[in-house]
Amino acid sequence: MNTIAFDEPQALKALTATLGGALIMADETVCTPQDALMLAREQAAHVFSLKVAKHGGLLRTRKVAAVAEAADIGWYGGTMLETSLGSAASAHVFATLGGQHHGCELFGPQLLVDDIVESQMPIADFALQLPDGPGFGVQVSLAQLDRFDRAREGKASLHMDMGRQAATSATTPTTTQATV
Repeated sequence: MNTIAFDEPQALKALTATLGGALIMADETVCTPQDALMLAREQAAHVFSLKVAKHGGLLRTRKVAAVAEAADIGWYGGTMLETSLGSAASAHVFATLGGQHHGCELFGPQLLVDDIVESQMPIADFALQLPDGPGFGVQVSLAQLDRFDRAREGKASLHMDMGRQAATSATTPTTTQATV
């Protein structure tokens, strides 16, 4: 498998133009709706990898997907190795999308040693079953939340700039932070 750096959309465009029959997917290159517009305008991918955490939430994921649909670009439901709560949120937003679907990989909870829900979403016949309960359909375990509470161990929250501050104007303050 070959990869192209996220900041080289022209290389992605050249690869997309030269590989007849092969579908090229943009992953880290498409984080924002603006990224999606640029890639669509440049015809630099056949498929966008959608990830709720990468896009900054459910609504922004739908915005990226809307650009893909308008530009006749397919989408693939990706994972950021999140808990069952994150996977349930992703599954719900992916279930609302039309257009060209190229599969999904919400296997994050299966890789975790432990989770924050009472029970994980079921998988039957090799397909994730979309939960239909209140909210995202999974029940958060308060005991597990308490177990993973960093403050109980005397640890402070860690705030990180996830790389978008450098992309903003020097005169525009940013509030992009993530709590880990």
